[in-house]
Amino acid sequence: MVVISPLLPDDFPNYALPFGYGFAARMIAEKYQLTKGAIQASGAYALQSSWKVVGVVVGFLAAFFVLIASWAYALETMSAS
Repeated sequence: MVVISPLLPDDFPNYALPFGYGFAARMIAEKYQLTKGAIQASGAYALQSSWKVVGVVVGFLAAFFVLIASWAYALETMSAS
């Protein structure tokens, strides 16, 4: 889709590409990701707590903010000298 986007006419609807990306992502997820029932039936996989997922996301978000703040501080100190 990225390859054809420069070739599209100017009056092409703006909502079509995001809709196409969403549709493609959904098709890929349905093809490759296990359903909840398949996870429960499998002995190799286990369901994870939603709170565990939230904790991992918040932890990585905090680490990202620390990294960005450190990077911005380093850039500021380099330009100040």
